Amino acid sequence: MTEAQEAPHRYDPLWDDGPRRKGLKTEHIVAGVVVLALHAGLIYYLYKTKIEPKYVTYEDVATKVDLVKPAPPPPPPPPLRRRRPRRPDAAADRAAPHAAAADVAPLAGAASAAAGARAAPGKRSAASACAAVAPAPPAAPAVITSPDWIRKPDGNDLADLFPDRAQRLEKSGSTTMTCTVRANGMLTACAIVNEDPSGYGFGEAALKAASRFKMRPATADGRPVEGAKVTIPIRWTLPAS
Repeated sequence: MTEAQEAPHRYDPLWDDGPRRKGLKTEHIVAGVVVLALHAGLIYYLYKTKIEPKYVTYEDVATKVDLVKPAPPPPPPPPLRRRRPRRPDAAADRAAPHAAAADVAPLAGAASAAAGARAAPGKRSAASACAAVAPAPPAAPAVITSPDWIRKPDGNDLADLFPDRAQRLEKSGSTTMTCTVRANGMLTACAIVNEDPSGYGFGEAALKAASRFKMRPATADGRPVEGAKVTIPIRWTLPAS
């Protein structure tokens, strides 16, 4: 090898011209245009749709419950004074013995007729006194203090009937209602007499629970009697979540 053999040329960025760049191909240009068009279409779609979060507002609306109190029973009528039957005329009583002493035999029949005449006014006055007496007022319905329940709602039933508003606000309460017991043991004509606290739906829930009570009714001569009153207190405890 001779010294005249030239060494391989190395690229010098200061003195040598840069490498020649090749021109862009048509496929690259088309791909770039398509990508730009897709981006522009996506931006336009987002602008038109204006994606905004939708918020749902819940308002707590109180439910007004009107408590119906049972009407008080009417006062009993004043007792009527009985009239005493009139006594026979005293003058007729005094005249009868003298007439009998004068002529006993002929006047015997007349004396007995006079006695019957004297007794008749007394009977009529007694009958009129009995007719003047008014009939006794109807007896007040019996009140059951220790009911014998055949069926009553349990904890699961009360949890199903628990008011929604009270459950959302985590409120417990109590109610007291009075009902009339029918001959078959079911309850009817129920009314709320106490609700604490009011305005949460406990009274309405207690009226719904009345259909789930059944008791053994009172009997008279071996037959069930309806019309007795029973008071039912219910404690509403917040169901466990």
